[in-house]
This record gives sequence, structure tokens and C-alpha cells, in this order.
Amino acid sequence: MTVKVRGDSMEVDYSGTDRQPLGNCGTAWIEATRCIIGAKFIVDPNSPVNSGTLRPIEALLPPGSAVCVLPPSSCSNHNDMGGRVVNMMTTAMSMAQDERAIACDTGTAASMFIGGIDNRPGMEGQPWAAFGLPGGGWGGTWEGDGLSFCIHSLGNCRSTVCEHVERENPLVVWQHEMMTDSCGAGKHRGGSGAILTMHCLSDTAITLSGDRARSGAPGVLGGGPGMPFYAWLIDDFDPNVAIDPFDLSGATPLLGVFDEDGIPDPDAGKFGQGARFESSKLPQIFLKPGEAIRVIIGGGGGWGDPLERDPELVLRDVDEGLHSIDFASRAYGVEIADGVVDDEATAAKRRELTEARTEGKWQVPTAAPTNWTKGS
Repeated sequence: MTVKVRGDSMEVDYSGTDRQPLGNCGTAWIEATRCIIGAKFIVDPNSPVNSGTLRPIEALLPPGSAVCVLPPSSCSNHNDMGGRVVNMMTTAMSMAQDERAIACDTGTAASMFIGGIDNRPGMEGQPWAAFGLPGGGWGGTWEGDGLSFCIHSLGNCRSTVCEHVERENPLVVWQHEMMTDSCGAGKHRGGSGAILTMHCLSDTAITLSGDRARSGAPGVLGGGPGMPFYAWLIDDFDPNVAIDPFDLSGATPLLGVFDEDGIPDPDAGKFGQGARFESSKLPQIFLKPGEAIRVIIGGGGGWGDPLERDPELVLRDVDEGLHSIDFASRAYGVEIADGVVDDEATAAKRRELTEARTEGKWQVPTAAPTNWTKGS
């Protein structure tokens, strides 16, 4: 994307975009005009969108490219492209107006299309279908921290209503909550991502579409990236032992960045290593009764240098479960002991990290927990 301001108008040129893909990750002309959302975020975030809002912006879309597919390509998965267009626009404008920069969001946030034929006693032969939307995080901005637990800016809802899913379908949602250490570090951190664990009571087919699986949402102005997207299949699900998201025993990796031992490691691991798939677009995953699927959607990118974040705000994030004490030290240089900030140790840690960064030996780590276990 190349953005040019011409008088009172703006030209958004997609001429560098790749050719349309063989799969369904493309969009028609209307979705690529979503760039107006990114412009409004920075220039005029408060007024409603109407025809007058659209008039000053012109988009140049190469036919046959990923942003303007031609038959026979499908654009059914247009959310991926539309969300990236918004992020590209905010990134481009952040380069020109860094004092009003916005970090990237999670992206598609794991759309889950779920269905099957019910085989529970008394429900045999009944077709059913559900839609799962775990929710992710938005990027930090010049004004404050990013929003948590919501879908990207193309949508009009926040997340799935678990009670409705369970009432209408042979599914049990055991876990739907914010994910610790998922939001990108920054002076203004990104919004937190989510974790969803769903247990099947009948034969189930799930199509899963997520974004930012190879690397998390990038930060701006020195902010760190959010956690990438992960998914696992859990055999013989027992909520008494499998509800802990950090215990990977009995969990088969479906997608993500892992080290050689199967532990999530977004900075030093390899995408798809030990996982069943090397894609975040998974059609028709079949689950039997008693099996479960778990997805983790990372948070938004951070805004600004995390070593400049108020230590008391970092402490608040730790108290609220958004960050661990370990990540507070590694990413923010904030040392917490006995529930309070150790000012002297924090100052020393931040000097150490600043010096290491100057020497090229440290950079803001990608948001991710480090307390994973694989059981006995």
C-alpha cells in the first residue's frame, strides 16, 4: 500500500499487492476500501461514517490481485484481507504522523464455524450449527492501551455468547477468558487476547480461520508484538485436569510457533514445528464426543517504548492477570516483589535493558507466557 495526500483528498494505491491466491483469502473491491476505517482512526475517530467520509478517499485496486479477486477465486474469507487493510492504513499513517500512531490488532481473531448431526440420546439425527468468535485485542494508541477481548474493526460485536452456544448445541464452553501475557508490551500496551476451550458432546466438524499465526500483531514506535495465534486438540477432555491452559499434557498442537519440545515459543520457535498443520486456515477438523479444541488469540501490538511505561500501571496489569511477574521484568524492566514495585531494582533493570538494546543484545520480546508444562 502506498498512501498519497493530494490537496484535500487521499489516494490509496495497492499496486504492489500479490496476485490473487488459489484459496479463499482474497477480497473484492468493496473490502479494500475499508482503508477508510484506518484513516478515520487517526484523523477523525469520533464522527459517523457516511458518504461524505468516503468521498475524499480513492483506492486503486489491481484486478486479479488479492485485494480485487476475479472469478473463479473466492472471497468468502474476506475478513482476513479487510482487517489487514485497516492495519496497513493505520501503519502507513503512523509513519507520517507518529504522534498519533496506532499499533496493529489481532486480525480475524479465530472465526470458528461449527456443526454436525447430533447423536446424543433423544436428539439423534438433528442437524445443528454454531459460530464461535473468541475475540482478540486491538493495538495500543497515542491516547492509551488497546481494547481487549473484541473482534477487529470490521465487525459489530465483541465475542461469542457462550450460554447461547451451549443451550442450542452439543457443546460445552469450559473456558472463555482473557489470556495472560498475550498483549504486546509498550508505553501503552496492546489489548489482551483470549483463550477459548470448547468440549464436544457429539460428532462435530469445525472450520477454523485465524490470522497472525506466524508472528503476532506488530507494535509501533518501539512497542512489542502481541502473542501469535495457537490451537490444540485435546483428547479425552477432563475439565478437572485439562482446564489449565498452561498444562499441555494430552493436547495435540494444531497450529502455532513451537520449539523442539512442543512448547509455544514465538521468538525462537518454528511455525508448524510438531503441529498437525502449517496454516491457520483449517477446514473440517473432526472431533468425537469427549474431545475438545482450545484456541489462543494473541493481543494487539504495543505503542511506544515499554521501558517508559509507568511501573504502577505494569503492577496493575499483573494484579489483574493481564501480565505475569516474569513478563513484567522481561518486557518492561519492572521488578515486583511481595505485591509492590521495587523501585530501586526496577531502575537498575531498566538501565540494564537500555544498555543491552543499545548494544543490539535486547529487543522487546513477543508477548507470550513462559510457564508452560507438559505434565508427567
